[in-house]
Amino acid sequence: FLYLGTPQLKSSTTVLPPDTAPFVRYF
Repeated sequence: FLYLGTPQLKSSTTVLPPDTAPFVRYF
């Protein structure tokens, strides 16, 4: 998973809850 938003999301590439909707997510 690639998360673009905060370094914390990038460091932890795991299945996160829908609360991260504001962030750009690539599946």
